[in-house]
Amino acid sequence: AARKAEEAQLAAKEEARKAEEEAKAAEEAASAAKTAEEEAAKKQEEERIATEEEAKKAEEAKSAEEASAAAKAAEEEAARKAEEERIAAEEAKRHEEQAKAVEEQAAAKAAEEEAARKAEEAQLAAKEEARKAEEEAKAAEEAASAAKTAEEEAAKKQEEERIATEEEAKKAEEAKSAEEASAAAKAAEEEAAQKAEEERIAAEEEAKKAEEEAKAAE
Repeated sequence: AARKAEEAQLAAKEEARKAEEEAKAAEEAASAAKTAEEEAAKKQEEERIATEEEAKKAEEAKSAEEASAAAKAAEEEAARKAEEERIAAEEAKRHEEQAKAVEEQAAAKAAEEEAARKAEEAQLAAKEEARKAEEEAKAAEEAASAAKTAEEEAAKKQEEERIATEEEAKKAEEAKSAEEASAAAKAAEEEAAQKAEEERIAAEEEAKKAEEEAKAAE
């Protein structure tokens, strides 16, 4: 009985081990089945996406074919219109050339008459310009003479003022002390120099103006 009990216990353990192995194998099979199911679902999704892409490409190809056909029709229509416009342009050009020939004949006659009138006007204008130039040259010559006279007058006045300044300085020196006379003489000399410079600039301006007028007249 003890032996049988031990054998029964060993058999029970063996059964438990087998049951455990079978449970483990069943768990692994379930896991593998789940993985296979996930892989199948993933592949199915990929195939669905690929099918949609193929359908989209087929639709795009169809649209491209329709667009190509429309473009070809538009190109043919444009070519037809271009040909019609070319023919119309040639016809318009022919009419334009005919009208231009008539206009050129009339314009040539009018131009001849206008040229004769302008030649006469130019001759009269040339005479007037010559008269004006002669008057301007004369005026410039008079201005140059006046400027020269003004320059000579300025120089003369400058010399007179210098002499007067020297006289004043001399008188101041005699009337006052040496320091006061020196200061008065210096002030008078500076004043005279300033006046002389102003008159010299004015004379140069007059001379420059006269020279410009003479140059313009020439």
